[in-house]
Amino acid sequence: MRKRLITPASGSPFSRFFNGNGEIRFAIGAAASVPTGALAWGCVFRPTDPAHAGGLISVYQAGSRQLGCNPFSTGDIFFAVNGFVNAGPYAAWVADGVCLWFTKAAGAGQQIRAHVFPYSTGVWSHANLGAVDAGGAGDEIVIGQFNAGQFYRGYLVAQGLYAANLSDGDIEGAGVQYRIAPWLSLTNPRAVWAFGQTSEASPVQDLTGGGANQTAITNTTAALWLPTGWSYS
Repeated sequence: MRKRLITPASGSPFSRFFNGNGEIRFAIGAAASVPTGALAWGCVFRPTDPAHAGGLISVYQAGSRQLGCNPFSTGDIFFAVNGFVNAGPYAAWVADGVCLWFTKAAGAGQQIRAHVFPYSTGVWSHANLGAVDAGGAGDEIVIGQFNAGQFYRGYLVAQGLYAANLSDGDIEGAGVQYRIAPWLSLTNPRAVWAFGQTSEASPVQDLTGGGANQTAITNTTAALWLPTGWSYS
């Protein structure tokens, strides 16, 4: 798969702010098979309102979620692939709420492993969670809403989906916490998005070239905020 950096510009100081009732929809592109086998998903985010913590990502098949992640209003973070695992209170992982979060699994029935990088400490942590079954192939991706009314409120900087059970060293040693380019260098990227556009009028494109590009958008704004040390280069 051809990898390319298209937007935003490497020096962009922006992230995308989700207002608590907004979402971005994407074509499935090359990410359709991600929920069905070995997988990894990563996200740089900063929630700003615990009552609107949900909806980091959902991969749907005919309206039924096959993969998703939902920082819940209770303070727990849930990861779903045809079943849920609870990673516990994300406040216990991240004191200030700003983090890079990765989850991965070897395939159907396998244990989920979570990785987190709090920008307040600059130190990676990881832990094994429960096991989940495989999902089905996806046909649409939604970022910003989980179940009806479970909207995300906060900032998004980057997300990526991979058809690979990335190693601890792959995730924690590649430099994904500071630059977007290493996200494209990880094994088998199926969709990678950078949210540094200077306006909502500029669509969010899949940087892998695999076609998981924006198809619809509501209630998000470009925001002058980034984690310390982050660059879109």
